[in-house]
Amino acid sequence: MEERNKKDSAPSDFIKEEILLREHFVKYDNVPDVEDELKRFHVKKQWISTRMLVIGSAIAATMLLVAFAYLYLLRTDRSLSASDYLVYEERSTVDDVLLRSGNKEAINIEEATSSHILNGKNNPILIEGGLSYQTMSRQAVVQEEVLTVPNGKMVKIILEDGSEAWINARSKITFPNRFVGNERKIQLEGEAFFKVVKDKNRPFVVETEGLSTQVLGTEFNVKSANADEAQVTLLSGKVRVSADKVQFTKVLTPGEEFDRDVKGTIKINKIDLDTYYRWYEGYFYFDQVSLGEVLREVGRWYNKDVVFENPSVDRVKIRFTAERKESLGTIIELMNDFKLAKIVIRDNRIIVQR
Repeated sequence: MEERNKKDSAPSDFIKEEILLREHFVKYDNVPDVEDELKRFHVKKQWISTRMLVIGSAIAATMLLVAFAYLYLLRTDRSLSASDYLVYEERSTVDDVLLRSGNKEAINIEEATSSHILNGKNNPILIEGGLSYQTMSRQAVVQEEVLTVPNGKMVKIILEDGSEAWINARSKITFPNRFVGNERKIQLEGEAFFKVVKDKNRPFVVETEGLSTQVLGTEFNVKSANADEAQVTLLSGKVRVSADKVQFTKVLTPGEEFDRDVKGTIKINKIDLDTYYRWYEGYFYFDQVSLGEVLREVGRWYNKDVVFENPSVDRVKIRFTAERKESLGTIIELMNDFKLAKIVIRDNRIIVQR
């Protein structure tokens, strides 16, 4: 009963509206018609209720959209906005320099210090920065050697004929432990710099995807990013470059570069030779090269994705040099000195911020 009395004593909705209406009236000197004001009050109240319903629905829809977006990002683990774009994506999970000889299991040459693994008779020997096959026995069974170089490392090989090759990061080279027959042929995926010993009777051939480079004795650089893109750069001597798909053949002279882009377009460019001498000497060296291309090479070396949130600076050309043995933090600090954009390291990404 007491509960009922409390309920009965509570003001009704009509009384609440009347109180609110009276508060509204006291703001005016001339009190308007009560019935008209009451009608307007109810109309306004209904409009506010409808508006709140619409706003509430919009908020609910937005929250639902955000939830779906969040779940999408969790599933894809990629949080690039529509205006961001990836100029390089790291994919390597291997940290060791691996050598596979014939059908044997691949070994980590940085740990292969025991004489029974690399003894120089039927196997190569360790040298500073790599391997030498010059001491191989002539009686050694000819077999295929496959050397894989991970991000952040570079390996030098002295081949059986005395020719030298510097294998860049994220590259693989396949070659025989000793050359036989009328040519010296190797296969390359990635980038390598060669100093080839002259032998008129046995041309030296570097094969990449859809491309063949033949020399007699020279210094040159070969870079094959994928099945479509490739560059061959001549530093001294002569090379003949042949592209399979378009039946293209060209003899390069020193300072020329064969360049095939992702669309298959072929150009012959004049280039700065210092760029190719410096990388195998252990330096990043770029002269009037776009920021995007510079960071692509940095990303490859340090095994990081490169993302531009500020695409406007991608094609800005810079001059930049640094030792490859520096930490990534030091490299980014040096690049931030250009004040083109703020470059940061976040997890496995190098990000060029807005």
